[in-house]
Amino acid sequence: MEWKPREAGGGLVKMHRNASILNECRRNERNQDVMKNGNNVVTTSYFYGMLLTVDGPQPAVIGMSSTQISHARDWLNQMMAIKLSGPNGRFTPPMFSHIYSLSTTGESNNKGSWYGWNIQVLGQLNDQALIEKAVKMATDSAAQARAGLPPASDKTEVPFA
Repeated sequence: MEWKPREAGGGLVKMHRNASILNECRRNERNQDVMKNGNNVVTTSYFYGMLLTVDGPQPAVIGMSSTQISHARDWLNQMMAIKLSGPNGRFTPPMFSHIYSLSTTGESNNKGSWYGWNIQVLGQLNDQALIEKAVKMATDSAAQARAGLPPASDKTEVPFA
């Protein structure tokens, strides 16, 4: 995600589809990736899922950047470690095959303190109605992503009008 710095008016500039944009950046004194034009590139991991509430499952998107990137990697590693047996041997199931508990925990370093994600695998999803909703959400999200992504371009464009 490319962001204009707050002191320069702030806001989202562009969602880059290719990590090679980081090759155009330098690290500043705060260890941020900065482009020649002064904009920041913030590596962000997005997770799409369903929040299970008393009113039923609700679609949810969780973005993790900055200090939370390590938690995103840990979550992906947890998912990749799950193995199920199938007719063709063992395989890694999709993320939506399991239920995860997400909470926050206090974190700190010499620059301050904040809350970070704490993610635990609770177990395999066995509710057939939820499985069907999860499959539909994953299928719909993938189709929307394919249809909604503009062709790759080096032009700087504002993604929203």
